[in-house]
Amino acid sequence: ATLAMALGTALTTGAIAVAAVYAKDVARRFSEKKALSANRFLRALELLAALGVLLLGLGLVSGALVGVT
Repeated sequence: ATLAMALGTALTTGAIAVAAVYAKDVARRFSEKKALSANRFLRALELLAALGVLLLGLGLVSGALVGVT
């Protein structure tokens, strides 16, 4: 069971990493046309992604702490 969970985690994080790289490439193509507004858009997108990762991490930690007494 532990091996299956580890493989699932590795596949999921790999897929998320591939999606992030692809999304950044698409965003970079948009930024070549409109420099200032696209850079602002990219920064906002990166900030939202970082916030999402932070919220996911906090959710995982709080979920783990709920079972601890």
